[in-house]
Order: sequence, then structure tokens, then C-alpha cells
Amino acid sequence: MKRIGIRFMVFMLVFILSACSANKETVTSFHDSFKNMEESMVSPADWGELEKEANKIRKKYEDHLWKMQLLGNKIEYGSLKHEISKLKAAILSKDEAQVSIHLATINSYLSSIFNYDPDNPPDEGKKKEKKKES
Repeated sequence: MKRIGIRFMVFMLVFILSACSANKETVTSFHDSFKNMEESMVSPADWGELEKEANKIRKKYEDHLWKMQLLGNKIEYGSLKHEISKLKAAILSKDEAQVSIHLATINSYLSSIFNYDPDNPPDEGKKKEKKKES
């Protein structure tokens, strides 16, 4: 009986630690898309590339929805889906200001769900340290 309890506790510890790592990877993948979109918005904006990145964000949302359902509340991840749709509409109408607003809003929802500082996402600190060392 004790062995089952110990095995269960070890399993839960490993599960929790791996989930934390998975969350960091999820956030990093979203931020990679955000950076690509920001680079594509340099004048003149590359609307085709922006649309591809918006589709990638939508796919990432769908792939990681289960994590968001566990970590956030229905309003947060539901609003996130709505903002991604609005982002795509802004891209189709070629409205750079609205694209920027929706990216910031999406980032805000993600930071709320995954509990990180939107101005300093996971792994950003490591990248800054590597640049300083160079």
C-alpha cells in the first residue's frame, strides 16, 4: 500500500515538473510568432507573412487549448480565441494599428493564463544574458 502511495507521489511530481516545462515551451512558441509578426510589420508590411503567422497562432491555440483550460478560466481562453479571430480580420483589412492592438491583447491573455510577465516572457532573460556575454 505504501509503495502505491509513493509511486503516485513520484508520478505526480514528475507530471507537475514536466507540465511547467511544457508551459514555458508553449509561451516561447507563441512569442516566436509574435516576434515574426512584428518583424513582418516593418514598413511596408508583409501581409502574406502576417497571415501565415496568424494561422500559426491559431493552430498553437488549438494545440495547447487543453493546457489553457487547466490553467486559466473560460473567459480568458475564450477571449483569447476571439482576439485571434480579430487579429486575422485586422490582417485581412491591412490595418497595422489594429494588428498591433490585437497582438498586445493576445499577449496579455497569455500572460494571465500562463502567469508570466508580458514584458519579460520565459527565456527572454536567457537570450539577453547571452547577448551581453558576446
